[in-house]
Amino acid sequence: MIVLGLATALLSLGATLSAAAAAPPVTPRESAQKASSKCSNVQFTVSATAQNVKFVSPPDPKNATAILAFLGQALSTGVPTNGTQTVSGDWIINGVYCKPTVTTRPGGGGVLQFLVHGSFYDKSFWSGVGQGALYDYQAFANLAGYHTLAIDRLGHGSNPQRPDPIDVVQPSLGIEIIHQIIAAIRGNTKRNALDRGFSKIAYVGHSHGSMLGQGLAARYPLDADASVLTGYSQTPNLVKFAENKLGPAAVLRPTQYAGQPLGELVSVNGTAFIAGFYGPAGSFDAGVARCDVAVQATTSVGELIGAQILGPAPAYVNPLLVATGVNDNYFCATPVAACNAILANVHSAVFPNVAKFEYAAIPFTGHVMQLSYSAPVTALRIQLFLDKFF
Repeated sequence: MIVLGLATALLSLGATLSAAAAAPPVTPRESAQKASSKCSNVQFTVSATAQNVKFVSPPDPKNATAILAFLGQALSTGVPTNGTQTVSGDWIINGVYCKPTVTTRPGGGGVLQFLVHGSFYDKSFWSGVGQGALYDYQAFANLAGYHTLAIDRLGHGSNPQRPDPIDVVQPSLGIEIIHQIIAAIRGNTKRNALDRGFSKIAYVGHSHGSMLGQGLAARYPLDADASVLTGYSQTPNLVKFAENKLGPAAVLRPTQYAGQPLGELVSVNGTAFIAGFYGPAGSFDAGVARCDVAVQATTSVGELIGAQILGPAPAYVNPLLVATGVNDNYFCATPVAACNAILANVHSAVFPNVAKFEYAAIPFTGHVMQLSYSAPVTALRIQLFLDKFF
């Protein structure tokens, strides 16, 4: 019944394709926040401590030129580090929690999909950044009977805190924050922002969110009962990513990001961003891509550099799906056979002890799979995978 409902939903969403393409794009990112009676804004206060990378010669936080030179060196030849340093604090993390729009799934207290966005996005990524039902992953998952929680990563979205984007906002702390939130909502407890507990949690990430999922699986292999990593592989093309010129958000977009630290970055060139993040012409709505550029969220220097140190997760044994676009410039390669080989290698290279491993190379699709015309195909593939285990 769930599969039939998903297939019907896919046909319905596909029927809206031409209408979605013709509709004028919605520009304010805030309009993407879920307004359904099934959804609500939630806030977690998380106490978390992490061992972040300690850089030997970090750049002057008030010198944009030095920051960009530091990042460029890190992505090309690397920068010297000196062990780790302890970072600790109470962090406010905002999210959108949505309940299923159909009868809850069999098996008890329901299943929560824990959604973590990638660089240059916030939690609205999972509801299509206001661009309509075709791109609304949360609605798709809710229709399949899943609860969803999309969070803003530390330092991004509507979170009120803007910590140091080089020394503090790093993957290690991001992983700890995610772990603490999952610990708070797992089990039969109402002592969390959702006012209920979940015994089954599926981690779903995109891009940097998938990298954090890899790190979570390595450090806390029992946190996720299943994992889905999209826009991801174990061999990111940093040279290609470096072609996407970046600059301080506070300088380039003062209306949106006035006062933010200079280590919070956005793309300098919208055309280059679209060329890098989207697939070939015809695989996406150009209006949606332009809107994406107009409301672009930031990425942090520490996230981009720190992600390179994430290692394999041999202790993780739960089900895993890796889904990436064949035309993803950063994580896969054409033709389909080449992309399949890259994704298949994730098993042996990163998750060697996962017995139930699957991968999907989505044709005619770039890095931002969830904002491509193939978004319903990706969403359906994820739900069918999770349906096998929940």
